[in-house]
Formats: sequence, structure tokens, C-alpha cells
Amino acid sequence: ENDARRLRAIKKAEAERAQIRLKELEIQKLNAENDTLLAQKELLEDRVRKATCYQEFLERAAKISRK
Repeated sequence: ENDARRLRAIKKAEAERAQIRLKELEIQKLNAENDTLLAQKELLEDRVRKATCYQEFLERAAKISRK
């Protein structure tokens, strides 16, 4: 009976360790994906900033041409 309990406890602990390893791998993968997405976000924000200058210029030019 004690051996059976001990074996169940060992199997449970092994299963928990395996789950922890899987979760750690998932965390690493998600962190890498997050880093990639943050870098992409910065690039897109930079493009928006640059495009905003042109948009403002065109809006001013259109306003002036209407006068």
C-alpha cells in the first residue's frame, strides 16, 4: 500500500515536472514572439510618423489651393 502511494506520488511529481517544462517552453516561445511583435510595432509606428508629415503637408497644400 505504501509502495503504491509512493509510486503514485512519484508519477504525479514527474507529470507535474513535465508540465512545468512545457509551460516554460511555451513562455520562452511567447516571449520571443512578443519581442518580434514589439519590434514590428516600432517599425510601423515609425512609418506612421513619417507618413503623418506628408499627410499634414498635403492637407495644408489642399487648404491653400482652395483659397
